[in-house]
Amino acid sequence: MSDGAQAVVSDELKIKSIDAVGSAIASPAPGQESAWPVRVAVKPGGAYDWPGVRLHAPGAGWDWSAAAAVEVTVKNVGEGEIDLGVRADSPGGDDGIHRSVTTHLKLDAGKTQIVSIELRRLEPRVPDTQLPGMWGIPNEAAGDTRQRIDASRVTRLHVFVVKPTQPGALVIERIKPAGKYETAGSRHAIGVLPQL
Repeated sequence: MSDGAQAVVSDELKIKSIDAVGSAIASPAPGQESAWPVRVAVKPGGAYDWPGVRLHAPGAGWDWSAAAAVEVTVKNVGEGEIDLGVRADSPGGDDGIHRSVTTHLKLDAGKTQIVSIELRRLEPRVPDTQLPGMWGIPNEAAGDTRQRIDASRVTRLHVFVVKPTQPGALVIERIKPAGKYETAGSRHAIGVLPQL
């Protein structure tokens, strides 16, 4: 798709662009943004172990701050089982560990599955002034970014097959935010830590 193009995947979700990754081939091809659903073919081998497709959000990203999860409906139209992965990234989530959330599942041939990714929020950072008498900040207070995301700025979705051993194919039928996010309240409040 061209940089200015936006395509409706489902429920008014807009996509800026689509990239095939590794040995994958994806359609719609650039310039055919209205040809939904997204079809992905993968084959084993190649330098990249997770062939698939990246769906890029327009602007600053999708604002899913009101949602508890994102649901991606995927159908395995290949002849064998696939190890399917779905990942959502926020800014800085390039490594798939920090500022990203990922889920995996096995999907049998011919089956359709709604893959739900919990939008685990970034932990708030505790200001240094709330930790008197300490030289540094414990990891829990520094703001854990592992498998957590800024749900107000989701920049990419990756749908991929983990280390395929045979040719495979899948169809991304629907993408939508789901559920209502409720703040954890006191669960995130660290406050003053006891001095040892």
